[in-house]
Amino acid sequence: MKINNKTVLHVMTVVLLVLITATVSIPSIMTAENPEIIQTETVDTLEANAKSTTPIMTMTDKEVDDDKKEDLADEMAALDKELAAIKASLAALGKDKQSALNTQAHIDAVIAELDAQQVVLTEKITSEKNNLVVTQKALDLKIISINEEERLLEARMVAMYKKGGQGILTSVLGAEDFSEILTTTEYMQRVAVSDAELVEKLNNDRIAIELEEAAINKLLEQLAVTEKELEDSLVAEAAARQANDKNLSAIDAKTTSEKEQQSEIQVAYANAKVAFDALAWSDPGNEGDFDGQYLWPVSGFNHISSYYGPRVLWGRPDYHTGIDIAGGGSNIYGAGIQASAGGQVVLVGYNPGGYGNYVIVDHAGGHKTLYGHASSVLVSQGQTVRQGDTIARVGSTGNSSGNHLHFEIRVNNKHTNPMAYLQA
Repeated sequence: MKINNKTVLHVMTVVLLVLITATVSIPSIMTAENPEIIQTETVDTLEANAKSTTPIMTMTDKEVDDDKKEDLADEMAALDKELAAIKASLAALGKDKQSALNTQAHIDAVIAELDAQQVVLTEKITSEKNNLVVTQKALDLKIISINEEERLLEARMVAMYKKGGQGILTSVLGAEDFSEILTTTEYMQRVAVSDAELVEKLNNDRIAIELEEAAINKLLEQLAVTEKELEDSLVAEAAARQANDKNLSAIDAKTTSEKEQQSEIQVAYANAKVAFDALAWSDPGNEGDFDGQYLWPVSGFNHISSYYGPRVLWGRPDYHTGIDIAGGGSNIYGAGIQASAGGQVVLVGYNPGGYGNYVIVDHAGGHKTLYGHASSVLVSQGQTVRQGDTIARVGSTGNSSGNHLHFEIRVNNKHTNPMAYLQA
């Protein structure tokens, strides 16, 4: 059939109208029935389209490990600060305890001296009390003697008074001669003087004993005061001792608590360090080849105090993952530690229960070296070093029995015998 131009034009017009109607009517119907659905689907479609046009950024394993290492490094730094604070606190507690112990020793010495003085004083008081008893007995006897002499004298005087002067006159008149008169008179005078002197002596003896008794009583009073002062001093020193003991107990309790906290932090630090070191060792390292040429790491010191392999450490079986280079009778402390090969410093750290201050250098090709127990580190993480550069100094930090360098060579993250490379 022959189709003319008008027919073609008509068909195209109809098709166009159908397409326009479909395009307009279907969304209109959906919107009318559930306008929210069409809007949501449109937004989701736009977001999906936007996502499909946005490139997806993913982190590499190395970047993830680097982030983990950074987090672990921050954790270790915080723990290290806590450990430093606890160390300072323990040092202060140590000084406080030593001061308290000195105080305790001083108090004990004072108490011992006071006890000795009290013993002497007690003996003195006992002796003086005994003297007082003796003196009082002597005084009582002396008083009895005086009373008896006074009674006899009084009796004579009464008798003489009753006779009046006749006694003397009769004695004189009855004398046969003048000589007898004189003798009789002198005798009677002597008797009178003797009686007077005896009475005076007895009175003086009584006064002396009374004075002695008073002196002993005064001394006893003074000794009682001294005894009371000693007792007060002993009570005060005992109270001071008790307070000091309480202070010592508090210091010991706080020290125990601080050490427990220190142990917990050290465990946390060690765990973080193990994780950090594992990431550092597991890092594939720098790409490239390593020529395998290693330099002896401590120039001038060739003594090996512990070789690579099985050994006994602190009385327990152990596997030594490197070699220990020591002084061999010479002072190796502070000697320069040289980079055994050139490379990049991938780790600078401190492990109190292991390597102490240590450095790990990546030499590419899977080769890495570790330098442990350094007294100080002279490089920083990320720094590039050349073979022979001094990167640290020998010391005895960490778990170490003396100044030495712990040196390791690891190939593809596995420890190997360094001597196989150093002697090559």
